[in-house]
Amino acid sequence: MRIAIGLHDQNQTQDWKRMIKWTRDYTTEKLSCDGLETVNLAEFVQFVTLKLSVKYLFKLDDNEWDSGNSQLHQDIVFAGKEINQLWMDSKVSAVCPIWADQHDLHQALRNVVGNEINKDPCKPTTNPMNEILPTYETMWRVVLRGLIEVLRPTKNSSNWQEAFIRFIDSAAQGRDRADQMNMFRDVNNNDTQISPLDVVKEILRLYPPTRRIYRQHEGGTKVQVDIEALHRSILLAPQDPQIFRPERWQTLIESWCLKDQKEVKQMTQKEVKHMEEKCGFMPFGLICPSNGGDVKGFGMKIIAILIGVLCNNLRDGWDLTTLEGLSEPLPLERNELLNISLHRTNGSIG
Repeated sequence: MRIAIGLHDQNQTQDWKRMIKWTRDYTTEKLSCDGLETVNLAEFVQFVTLKLSVKYLFKLDDNEWDSGNSQLHQDIVFAGKEINQLWMDSKVSAVCPIWADQHDLHQALRNVVGNEINKDPCKPTTNPMNEILPTYETMWRVVLRGLIEVLRPTKNSSNWQEAFIRFIDSAAQGRDRADQMNMFRDVNNNDTQISPLDVVKEILRLYPPTRRIYRQHEGGTKVQVDIEALHRSILLAPQDPQIFRPERWQTLIESWCLKDQKEVKQMTQKEVKHMEEKCGFMPFGLICPSNGGDVKGFGMKIIAILIGVLCNNLRDGWDLTTLEGLSEPLPLERNELLNISLHRTNGSIG
């Protein structure tokens, strides 16, 4: 993560330019494929999310990897779908799929991440899935649902879209860390009066990457934490827990400040996070490698970048009416939302 956003001993400022460029490149690649006139939304999200994840996880060389290889494209599409299918099969099948038997996926992974001995999918210690699962697998489902919520026409959807796009444009220019954070979380930096951070929080509230966390303590006691139930409780969403409404996060902060007799601007980010956790908001758990130290906010910013770039390419020139009839909230099951297709309304790409 540190390398992906340009962090090293001589530089402690997050640099998202490369991540944004890669996301834009892979989005254009997918939409340009064979003069695509119809795009399967789930496959689109899987492709861009998986390719970006593999890119920064395995530090693959641009010249060798991004060569327009059609087989590489097919392997990424196949791997993205197959990983989800295997996960579903492992939950519903009487016999759990055996990893050693997944020869086609093994070969696809070798083609995508490289065939070096230290990336052998058949060895537990070198299997690329050890790194892919915690990144791509938990991310693409959040991005898909967030993209649908931001894209489908509603009263404030254009504001949410603009908030993401302005943040991406700012981060792509290499602004310093303070400017980037202000653009990400400050509602007063744009005319929409909504921050990208608030939209991402609402996506994670309704569609947490992990719905339930299971732990077993010493002595055999098993504990289950229902993240989905916590996020949809009256503590975070008193009137409308099932509705996607990013504006609620500023209202929550205002209510916490009123209780403590503070002004909103006096409340630190640490205090905000403490209150959110106290109310049950913990989309990545209480401790997550992508949300601490100098990579703080990595997970949320990746979500914002993916949704913002994908949204910017789909909001014009594509028929979005398919999204209007979807349920509120969107279903969380893995086998849902896999067959939504958008159709191009003009000849432009990107």
